Amino acid sequence: MRQSETLMRTTQRLDAVSHLAGGMAHEMNNLLSGIGGSLELLQRRMEQGRLEHIDRYVTLASDSVQSAMRLTHRLLAFSRHQPLSPKPLDINRQLTAMEPLLRQVLGTEMRVSWELDIEPWTTCLDVAQLENALVNLFANAREACLGRGLVTLHTINKRLDAPFPDEQGVPPGDYVALYVTDDGHGMPEMDMARAFEPFFTTKPLGHGAGLGLAMVYGFVGQSGGHVWLEPAPDHGLKVCMLFPRSLEHIVQAPPQPVPAVTGASGQRVLLVDDEVNLRSVMKEYLQERGFVVCDVGDANSALDRFRHHGPFDLVITDIGLPGGFSGRQVARAMRMFKPDQKILLITGFNDQPLDPQLSETPGTALMLKPFALASLMDQALLMLSD
Repeated sequence: MRQSETLMRTTQRLDAVSHLAGGMAHEMNNLLSGIGGSLELLQRRMEQGRLEHIDRYVTLASDSVQSAMRLTHRLLAFSRHQPLSPKPLDINRQLTAMEPLLRQVLGTEMRVSWELDIEPWTTCLDVAQLENALVNLFANAREACLGRGLVTLHTINKRLDAPFPDEQGVPPGDYVALYVTDDGHGMPEMDMARAFEPFFTTKPLGHGAGLGLAMVYGFVGQSGGHVWLEPAPDHGLKVCMLFPRSLEHIVQAPPQPVPAVTGASGQRVLLVDDEVNLRSVMKEYLQERGFVVCDVGDANSALDRFRHHGPFDLVITDIGLPGGFSGRQVARAMRMFKPDQKILLITGFNDQPLDPQLSETPGTALMLKPFALASLMDQALLMLSD
């Protein structure tokens, strides 16, 4: 019996992996086809000397790239490898700040009911990812209600006396519960069991990739919480999330300064990335915007340039570098020579959280690939303006 159960669990895991790989391949092939086709037409029109309206092909390729970026970010969220920037917050205040956006997602014919705890405990969450999760849940609710219905947002303090939902779940303790309930058509119990699987969707073909709930699942789990689904009274669906209570003090952060300049004025940048094509376009863009860029492809070369060709106003380094020496180690080594060195870490896969001693040091930032070159420039200017 034990062998049969083990075999069944293994088979189920393989089925899930197969489903994930198939869904990923399907979505990426569609996006790559759009990018490749647009570039092929662009090249053909340039060879023909027909330059009118060629910006249309650039726009089509750019739209597909943006979709691919959202896809990979959602997959990283599901796998719990997205870089989070959690901070202590009052969840009621945060939800109230998000209200205009959430109402826009629902549309004019949907109603929202707010049932917020009078004094919710503090939680420690990444605000951007919380907003992303709620946007996904509200979009699902709108579709379930066919654009006309009611969504209820409910917060309440919960104290667990035992692990929930079982011994492998979240430990006993204090939590803040966040419930999102709609009065739509609901979801069959069989589909609920699979709802958090990436690329699983009950929507018609072409009307959803099946990554919204998977992203919510990853975000809540990475935040130390638990998420599950329940049927709502009189049909509908209830998405239940538990977030651990935080005893940290809520600090009202000052507004982020906006860079006053649109380009650099000769600041020196050390750019470290082993991906040649990406490093090349980043270097060209930064140079075009006024930076003096020195680029290398590995950690040892980076440290050599840093020591003998510095100083550098900013170091931009990938975390995953060849040769067994990571961008984290490069950053720590550079800070030994120059403790106030400003360092922007970039990564496509954050398998290990950043060392707090590194991430909490002033002058340190993290960006997740893929990103727009303009976003890289904005982050660089923001760091140099401090």
